[in-house]
Amino acid sequence: MGPTSWNPRTGCATAWTPCRSARAGHGPFPCGPQLARRFADGLRARGARIGNEVVLNQVLVRFGGTVWRGRRWMRISVSNWSTAEADVDRSVEAVLHAAARHA
Repeated sequence: MGPTSWNPRTGCATAWTPCRSARAGHGPFPCGPQLARRFADGLRARGARIGNEVVLNQVLVRFGGTVWRGRRWMRISVSNWSTAEADVDRSVEAVLHAAARHA
């Protein structure tokens, strides 16, 4: 898993997580949708509000620096071949921890 940081100016937590595929040749980021749904499910289970239907590799979480439809959201993108489920799980914990510290 990559670094997680908090930007006090924007109120945005950023987590960089690489994406792992068991097989090559299935498009650029074959695991993105599955792992993005895991991100959304993990955050939702802990009380975070998810603002989009996860179809590709992006998740909108109800806190953060992105403004969408007049509200602040954090956008999560899963887009690297080396991400594993354990990376997503650690990132969920890191995002929730950062949000709680800066709420």
